[in-house]
Amino acid sequence: MDHRVTRYIASITSRKWIVWLWLRGASAMAISQQTGVSLSTVYRWVRRWHEEGTVEARSFYYYGTK
Repeated sequence: MDHRVTRYIASITSRKWIVWLWLRGASAMAISQQTGVSLSTVYRWVRRWHEEGTVEARSFYYYGTK
């Protein structure tokens, strides 16, 4: 199994956990301290969940020459 896939799954799980804590009423600071991610990351993932309805990784488009 590719190691990157494992980290990707853990990352999505962590994001869902952070949003779940937020919905349960935890403060962003408390979530940051509990999970070890930065305060801005907590706000970014919660905002993405609120705006897009998901915390999944976004697709990246490569803008190269055709």
